[in-house]
Amino acid sequence: MTYYFFLVIPAYLIGMIPFSVFVARKAGFDLYKTGSNNPGASNVIRVAGLKWGMLAMALDILKGFVPTLLSSIYVDNYISDQSARVITFLVAIASICGHVFPLLRKGGKGVATGGGAAVALFPIPGIVAILIWAIMMKISKMPVVASMVAIGALTIIVGFNYKYLWEFILVFGLYVLIAIRHIPNIIRIFKKTENQVK
Repeated sequence: MTYYFFLVIPAYLIGMIPFSVFVARKAGFDLYKTGSNNPGASNVIRVAGLKWGMLAMALDILKGFVPTLLSSIYVDNYISDQSARVITFLVAIASICGHVFPLLRKGGKGVATGGGAAVALFPIPGIVAILIWAIMMKISKMPVVASMVAIGALTIIVGFNYKYLWEFILVFGLYVLIAIRHIPNIIRIFKKTENQVK
């Protein structure tokens, strides 16, 4: 089983790829100097518009979804169910950490990459969470509101459907991580200075 832990390294490296930064640059913007200064898909929507933002979000979702799904397919053929699930979760966490805590630059907040990983781990709850994000984004026009409601919904759904208790604990940990990464945005909401996405 130890051998399979090496799957987390490429997952982390894939998570590090700053797709949102590349997309924004293609649209003529520097994410580190505009909008919320966050190198994530929500900031691409904020500064470059919905078309570019959706492209960035799709790419960020894929870098969480693809490594997690591929690792799940691979390890399921060789090791026991719970051990395979552990490896798959570690790959998902690695891809999210690559996005949130990359080497030598500022990271994003992990929402889209976490959403992609969630779809691979929990297909129906993950898709529901992404739909909730889209609905809340349409209503509130604030990425922080959409993100917190969506990951909160995912945590609750998984809480009623987990196979192993540690799965729920890790998903709750993801909720806490994303909440912490959004603290500045939450403060701005209370101060009524958080910008809406047009």
